[in-house]
Formats: sequence, C-alpha cells, structure tokens
Amino acid sequence: MTESMKTDFEAGVTARVEAVLVLRKDLTVPAPGDGPVAVLEALMKVRGRLDQVEENLTQLFRLRGAVRRAARRAKDDADDQWNQTVTGTHRPRRGDFGEAAPRERYAQADLAVLTRRRTERALVDQVAVAEEAVEVSQLVHRGLSDIRRDLHVMLRGIELESALER
Repeated sequence: MTESMKTDFEAGVTARVEAVLVLRKDLTVPAPGDGPVAVLEALMKVRGRLDQVEENLTQLFRLRGAVRRAARRAKDDADDQWNQTVTGTHRPRRGDFGEAAPRERYAQADLAVLTRRRTERALVDQVAVAEEAVEVSQLVHRGLSDIRRDLHVMLRGIELESALER
C-alpha cells in the first residue's frame, strides 16, 4: 500500500466526516415561542439531515467492513508467508554445523514478510480511521435524533395549548 493511497483514503473519510458535522452544526432550531409552522419546517429539515447522515453512515459501515476484511486478509497472508518461510528454511541433519538457530530462522522469516507486515499495519490504521468516522457519524445521528425528539415535544406542546384555548 502506497503512502498516497493511505492519504487518499484518509482524505475521503475525513471529507465524509466533515460533511456530517456540517449537517449538525448548521442547524437552527425554532425558539419555544415560535408557531407550529416553524417547528414543522425545522422538523422536516432535521429529518432530511438525518436521512443524509444515515446514508453516510451506511457508506462508512460498508467501508469499515471492507477495510477490516482487507486487514484480516493482509494479516493472514503475512502469517502464511512467515510460516512457509520458517518451515522452508534449511534444517540440516543432526551434527551438521551449518544448522541455523531458531532465532536466525525467525529473523529470516520476519525479513521475508516485512512488506506484507507494513501493508497489514497500514490497513489496521485505515480500520482505525474508518471506526473513528463511524463513531463521529453515530454521535451526530444521535444528536439530530435528540433534536427531532425535542421538536416533537414542542409540537405536542403547541397542540396542547391550542386544544386548551378552544
């Protein structure tokens, strides 16, 4: 995995998180004294923003899953190559002075899988980035859901006031 691929991945995920954060920050909620029309309009805006966050979350869930699977495959590939290298290392017969010590065989195997381990580490880093993006998006979703719930309460309060005035 190249450094530019890692940077592109992180930039793409960061852009998604920033888009979600804007949906939460740029929201104005009507004051308690505003009428039902203002509350309904705000409710519709929040619902639309929730839909956008949910769409973004779905994409981030899928991305996180894909990166997790890739990281797992990279780890398995590195482990398999390490095992093959260790078992394929020349093991001379007893009494042969050319026998490699276990530490030497392990060091050779470590060097043989170094690039695969680096790929694995880069993918593990990407998993962490994707998980953070999912957590932030879930937090924004929860906040918007709470605002939506508050707007419903405001609307019920307005309806109750109207009923009492009649």
